[in-house]
This record gives sequence, C-alpha cells and structure tokens, in this order.
Amino acid sequence: SPPPPPPAEATERVKGQHRRKSIQDRISETGRRMTQTGAIIRAVSASRRHRRSTLRESWASSPRGSRKRRETKEGGVWLDRHEVIASLKNQRLRALENLKAVWKMRERMKKAVKTAVTWEVQEHENLLKELWKGFRPNTPFPGRKSKEWGCLGFQGSDPQTDFRGGGLLSLRALVYWATTHSETARGIIDSQPALVENQYPVCTAGIAISAHLSTFLGIPVITLQKTGPVALGIADSNLAKAIARSVGPDEFAAEGLFFELFSVMMRVLDSRWKSVKATYFDFNRILGELSDELSVLLDKNPYHFSHIVKQLLVKV
Repeated sequence: SPPPPPPAEATERVKGQHRRKSIQDRISETGRRMTQTGAIIRAVSASRRHRRSTLRESWASSPRGSRKRRETKEGGVWLDRHEVIASLKNQRLRALENLKAVWKMRERMKKAVKTAVTWEVQEHENLLKELWKGFRPNTPFPGRKSKEWGCLGFQGSDPQTDFRGGGLLSLRALVYWATTHSETARGIIDSQPALVENQYPVCTAGIAISAHLSTFLGIPVITLQKTGPVALGIADSNLAKAIARSVGPDEFAAEGLFFELFSVMMRVLDSRWKSVKATYFDFNRILGELSDELSVLLDKNPYHFSHIVKQLLVKV
C-alpha cells in the first residue's frame, strides 16, 4: 500500500523553504549583475578619464596648446564648472560697472544740456575762446560780439544765443570737434558751397545734432526733429550699451566716445548736404533721415562702438 501523505503543516513548510531559496537566489543573481554593471561603469569612466587626461597632455605639449596656456590668465585652458560660473559672474559685474559709468556720464550730460551758455561764466568764456582757436588758429579772438562768429556758422554776432537748444553739452561737443578733428572741421567750414542758398550754418547745425544725439541715451531734449527717439532707461539704450562695452568703467572716456559720434555725424551731414545740394530749408529733413539711419543701426544692437562708426562712414 502507498505511504500515507505528509501532514499539511509539513507540506507548507517545505513550500516556504523553496520560496525563500528562490528569492535568495534571485537576490544573489541581481547583486552579481549589479556588481558586474558597476565594474563595467567604473572601467568605462576610468577609460574616459584616461582619454581626457591624454588629450589634455597632448594639447598642452603642442605648440598651439602651450601658447594658449601661456596666454590664459587662469593658468590654462581647462576650466571646471565652478570656474566657468565664477568667470561669468565676473563678466556680468564688469558689464554692470561699465554701464554704471555710462549712467554717470548721462547724468552729467543732462545737467549740461540744461545749462545755458553765457559769457559771464569763466568756464564758458574759455570754451568759446578755445572753439574759436580750434577753427581759426591764426586769427586773433574777435571778442564776445562780432560778425566774424557768423563765418563759423553761428546765426548772429553773439554765439551764446545759439546754444539754447543744446546748452553747455553742445558747446563741449563743438570744442571737441574743433580741437580733436581740427582739419576736418575747418575743411567743412571753409568748403561751403558758393551759392548762399546751398550753404548751412555749421555750428548751429552742430548744436542741433549734439542735442538730438543725446536723446539716444535717454535724455529728454526738444530738438528740431519732432519724431526723435523716446526717452529710454540706460539699460534700454543700445548706444549706451555699445559705449559701455567699448570703454570700460570710465565715464570720461565714455563721454569722449559720444563726442566722437558727434564728430562722425558732422562729417555725414556735410557729405549728405553737399551730395544732394540741399538748402537751409532741407535741414530738418536731412537731420530726420540721418536720425532714422542711426535708429535702424542701433536697433541691430551693435556690440562695439567701432561698428557704429564704420557703418555711418560707409557712404561718406
């Protein structure tokens, strides 16, 4: 006769032992596979590190790599993540410092625009004498009131009355132009067209242009061009940002670039005026055209100030 079946408790105990053994086997197999996978990952990582190290050594030993390493202030061309972040932060801080310098320049220009030019202030008188000397170095100073001021492009015999639109800023711009670019400035004044109707008052035009250019920095000025640009914040002015990228944290150097732009615009105005044989009544129209061209150029957000100058002088 067959043996009696084992008790139910013994059967469940045996099944439990088989289940535990199966689970243990699967855990062991999973651990073995994870160990193998970890070994493979470590081996691949070590291989990649070795390859990167070899590439660095090869680059550093090459002539180009050695030159690059010597030229790099950080001591090499290989920067880790923290060094890159620190470098970007430093660049941002420098950009803010440069823009702050332009902001200080603009604040001084705001005061200069509102400052009336008068012979009673010694600084203004000295600037007017310097202006005359820049345009007429071999001619004695004619005095405060003289018809000879009209030869420089002022509308009356007393030049102080013409600076109402641009104030002290326009006087400084004209002095910079007459002393820094004296040959060009004298050439423009002395080469006016023979016909009176085709001539234009150079210094009066310079006063209007300097005042109009200041509006591109966000300075609210009433100019001859009614559709001039609206007042902007310093961070919204592409001209201010281009100047900031070009000079660094030096507000006086930034002012020098503004006067350089004024000098370039005077050349562009004279070239355009003589090419179309304009009359005095065409001044507002030509100034508007130049303003629109400069606006289109600045809308492209030129990175450096030299790009602005280069584009303006293309047609001169």
